[in-house]
Amino acid sequence: GGGPGGGGDLVDGDPLWVEVSVELDGVHLDHAGIRYKGNSSLSFSWKNGIAKMPFRITFDKFEDDWPATKNQRIHGFKKLTFAPGFGDDSLLHDVLANEILADRGLPAARTAFMRVELDIDDGKGAFFAGLYVAIEDVSDAMMDRLYGDGGGNLYKPDGSGASWTKFDAAGFEKKNNSKEADWSDVEAAIAALHADATDAPGWRDGLEAALDVDGFLAWLAVNSAMVNWDVYGVIAHNYYLYGVPADGGRLTWVPWDHNEALGFRDNVPGGAGGSTPGTVLHDEVGNSWPLIRVLLDDAVYRSRYLELLETALHGLFEVAPLHARAEALHALIAPHVAQEVAPFTQLSSQAAFAASVAALVAHVEGRHAAVNAALAK
Repeated sequence: GGGPGGGGDLVDGDPLWVEVSVELDGVHLDHAGIRYKGNSSLSFSWKNGIAKMPFRITFDKFEDDWPATKNQRIHGFKKLTFAPGFGDDSLLHDVLANEILADRGLPAARTAFMRVELDIDDGKGAFFAGLYVAIEDVSDAMMDRLYGDGGGNLYKPDGSGASWTKFDAAGFEKKNNSKEADWSDVEAAIAALHADATDAPGWRDGLEAALDVDGFLAWLAVNSAMVNWDVYGVIAHNYYLYGVPADGGRLTWVPWDHNEALGFRDNVPGGAGGSTPGTVLHDEVGNSWPLIRVLLDDAVYRSRYLELLETALHGLFEVAPLHARAEALHALIAPHVAQEVAPFTQLSSQAAFAASVAALVAHVEGRHAAVNAALAK
């Protein structure tokens, strides 16, 4: 322990919150809270002496201790997540993946590049600690923005139960309405998924009353087209569920955490993505991921998934628009990335950053070929 490179596990549970002063766009706030976040990204960085680590800031975290900071915000945000570009020599994966999801009409967080400068009060003054991607936090005002009402139940599933093999309340952390020990909406959705499907139309009606199935299939199609292994289908985390008030509290799928989208570890077997045509259709996915297996075993939902796969190839995910957007973002951040130095960088090399747009475009071209080959079967 003691700092990056200390080795071993960090802590049980989330890292500790620490008080900091924050300044952004001329707005200065005292007594905000900061903590590291992440799983493999945090552990790998720590063990390998990389000081550019993922973190989260909550601007009113210590309002109980400092009443004057109650509900303090920056640009309306209560909290922001800062992603360091772990495993991403382009620093574009989080941004482009969220933009692709939004372009396809799916719920997606807003992002922005931010230079982070640290002053740790050691007399040496502030220094550049790297270029980060600031990401809108799902549990902040994102549901208000997307659905006009953030009062519905918001869950961040993880671990036990989050695979949907069976209901387990422990796997569905409530991010709001936590005083109400009521997971009946999630329990009903999982029960509907596993209900007797002998009457297929009736089964679909029951499931769709509890879950926006089309929204899940649309996410699965986009995710499979662009590739992201760090998601449902490989690991039971990195999504939220939201009970949309205007839709009677019906649960909708909200994707999260995309630093490993768009090509990172394409060939993880049995995953929800991959680089070969077979994995586009998820024929290899077993009963341990029932939201994929059960839905795609239904003829109606499989047909709809194929339609959504074809749709996923359009818009921003078309090769030319994606190439143009990646080039523009690369040019925007290049002067700042060039200033990154160890240990405050996640880049494997500056040369890898320079070649990263070409690698991204090649990946997208490959995904179009893989999806089209799967659709042609």
